[in-house]
Amino acid sequence: MMFCKLAWGNVRRSARDFALYFLTIVFGVSVFYAFNSITDQQAVLALEGQSSGLLDLLGMLIGGVSVFVAVILAFLVVYADRFLIRRRKREFAVYLTLGMQRGQLARLVALETGMIGAVSLAVGIALGVGLSQLLMHVTASFFGAEVPGFAFVFSTGALAKTLVCFLAIFAVTIVSNSGVVMRARLIDLLSASKASDDMKLRSIPLSFALFAVACAVIGFSYHLLLETGLMSLSPQFYAATVLVCAGTLLFFYSLSGFLLRAVQACRPLYLRGLAMFTLRQLNARVNSTFLSMSVICMTLFLAITSVCGGIGICNTLTQNIETSTNYDATASTYWATAGAGAGEEGSLLDTPWGAYAREMDFDMARGLAESGVQVGAAPWEDMVERSVQVDYLDSTTITYGTLDALADTPLMEAASGMVSPGFEAMPLPYVSLSQYNAALELAGAEPVSLADDECMLAGDSDITLSWLRDVADAGVTLDVEGTELKVAGTVGDACIETSSIPLQSGALVVPDAALPAGLTLYRSILDVDFVDANPDAGEQFSELCAAVQDSVDERTWPLSSSLSREEVWEQNMGLTAIVGYLAVYIGFILVVASAAILAIQQLSSASDNASRYALLSKLGASRQQVTTSVLVQVAVCFAFPLALALAHTACAFQVVADVVQAFGHLDITAAAGMTAAAFLALYGLYFALTCVGSLALARGAK
Repeated sequence: MMFCKLAWGNVRRSARDFALYFLTIVFGVSVFYAFNSITDQQAVLALEGQSSGLLDLLGMLIGGVSVFVAVILAFLVVYADRFLIRRRKREFAVYLTLGMQRGQLARLVALETGMIGAVSLAVGIALGVGLSQLLMHVTASFFGAEVPGFAFVFSTGALAKTLVCFLAIFAVTIVSNSGVVMRARLIDLLSASKASDDMKLRSIPLSFALFAVACAVIGFSYHLLLETGLMSLSPQFYAATVLVCAGTLLFFYSLSGFLLRAVQACRPLYLRGLAMFTLRQLNARVNSTFLSMSVICMTLFLAITSVCGGIGICNTLTQNIETSTNYDATASTYWATAGAGAGEEGSLLDTPWGAYAREMDFDMARGLAESGVQVGAAPWEDMVERSVQVDYLDSTTITYGTLDALADTPLMEAASGMVSPGFEAMPLPYVSLSQYNAALELAGAEPVSLADDECMLAGDSDITLSWLRDVADAGVTLDVEGTELKVAGTVGDACIETSSIPLQSGALVVPDAALPAGLTLYRSILDVDFVDANPDAGEQFSELCAAVQDSVDERTWPLSSSLSREEVWEQNMGLTAIVGYLAVYIGFILVVASAAILAIQQLSSASDNASRYALLSKLGASRQQVTTSVLVQVAVCFAFPLALALAHTACAFQVVADVVQAFGHLDITAAAGMTAAAFLALYGLYFALTCVGSLALARGAK
């Protein structure tokens, strides 16, 4: 009982010291519980089918990521608790001097850790329950579900995971603290506040030179990354990665000396107030912690990149849905690899299914309707109100290389390396003008008009659209199977099939009269609109397509795939939820870890330097001068890791945008704004707490 009263009194008396520790645990517990409770929302949202499976997948991924998060939080809690131990070493020395045994002191520290842990766990779980209710509404919006009135979800599974994780963390912390207390010598405890920083680099001119080298190395790594991109993991990419890490390390290794030298060059500023003292303190502080500041910078970079990139990809996927679902569904048949032709290995055209397609005159609607009868599906006319078939025909006179020779910018460069080597030999497919216009009409779009001697390039992928426009702007003429046709100045960018991601890299829309008979089919698609009066038409169509694909009957249509608008929405919104949740989850934990470690370092330094600030006051330094000195030191230590992380992020997004181009145009403006606001609020909270704590220590507050 005596130890409990003493431990509780210590916690209450040191509330200011425990505030940062408490806040960090509360943040960690609340986020850990909220994200691990996502799968238990399924009962309330009543998700079925694919949505249910995607939510289960999300839960599995979050469970896996939570292992990584738990390791980060364990390191963070132990690191934060070490600051409290260091802060109170003189107090421990007094206990030992008064006759307390080391085992009793270790028990006292364990009780204090347990008390603050129990309170923070309770508060964190309460906040986590509230956050989980918010996440439930976000999940509902992702999966198109509704929250039935007031719904409250309490996840016993997430609670159990949270308790097990954090109880294990506290156990490790108690063992670590006990080891420190049991091994410490009385003389070390008494003189702990007099320990000085271990200077790694003392030469100021050398620091200035190394800072210039660091900036050059980082700049060169940016150049390499922008040149090679992320699509090819070449030696240049690995070199860029190694150089940016080395440059970051060298940057913080030489930063303090550079700042000191730069301010010394401006003598009026250097000689003003406590500038000399501030710079010398900052020099020692940054120089002795350059390694951890480098790691914090890279961690912030990963956090910002993951959140901005994740939210940007989510926005891109959401925007794509609007343009890639112009039809209720699309069925597709690949007859052969582009350029293979009939008679070559792997071609469906020379199989019994190909013979059946010829018997149907390659009419997909007719073939699927009769195949539906064979497999016992619902009548075609009860499901499909209108349909349009589009055939892609192999060219024998035009390849991608033909167009590439006419473009000002080569496709490999325009697509940032996101095309396969040897693309030049791939034939450019033809699409008849009548079928293309029929597909546009079914989608509610205006038809295209071409003269008899004109053709038009078309595609829907952001990877190649700029390249196609480049060719169209050249006003060139193409040999279309022996007929010279002028390429129109406009490019058709409509998505003429239902797909998750627009990936039609290019086709040539040609007047029907210019297409000779005998060209080889390599792909056919059938765009359909369902019967409005039949609410089950979509499900029936999907069942028909699945049955036809699974059938081994040679008198059924050789269907390769099918995709409905509803399936695209479920897939994309599910993927959006997975990417968005994981990005925010990881990013939040990394930012908390970085900000908390920075805060602990600065509070520890302020604690060690309290006697120096007291001496300055005795020598006549004003309260304002001491305050300015403390705030400048804290601001520099918080600002530079964040500033360099933002510079790394700006470069990284130049190449990340190229990768996301496969999904559509990446616009991170909104994501960057939201991320910046959230990160600055969180980072600023730790900065403000650090300033308050450092000022209290500098002014001698207990």
